[in-house]
Amino acid sequence: MWRDWLVRAAAGSPSQLQVVYGVAGERRLPESVLGWLPGLAASRPGRIGNDAAEQFQLDVYGEVVDTVYQAHVQGIVADHMAVS
Repeated sequence: MWRDWLVRAAAGSPSQLQVVYGVAGERRLPESVLGWLPGLAASRPGRIGNDAAEQFQLDVYGEVVDTVYQAHVQGIVADHMAVS
């Protein structure tokens, strides 16, 4: 479930926490330009991937903490969220 994904994504060194992940939890999201692919609202060039995955942004830590807090407020039990 989402909680398992969050624990896996946030586990390890804080420096490994990313700004963005792929829809299947991918950590590597190299950005590529596809000239033949129209972008959003027909803007060009179309791109796949997201180089933002390599950025360091401190707000990510707050988002993780807030997610756990909001789950608690909503009564979602954190029975196995221990991260060592």
